[in-house]
Amino acid sequence: RILDTLKYRGYIEQNSNDQKYLLGLKLVELGMNRYHQIDLVNEASSFLKELVSECNETVHLGIL
Repeated sequence: RILDTLKYRGYIEQNSNDQKYLLGLKLVELGMNRYHQIDLVNEASSFLKELVSECNETVHLGIL
């Protein structure tokens, strides 16, 4: 029932071949709106520093 509502409103889609659910355009749009509201480098900085410390490797942050 919840999945039907999410599908109806465009938040998820269902693959017609295997019936699996995928993110819908509305959910992607919500994510993009949030993306434009945050300073990703500032938010990720402490996590990246911790990763460098634990792994002793170079870390890069990329956005697709």
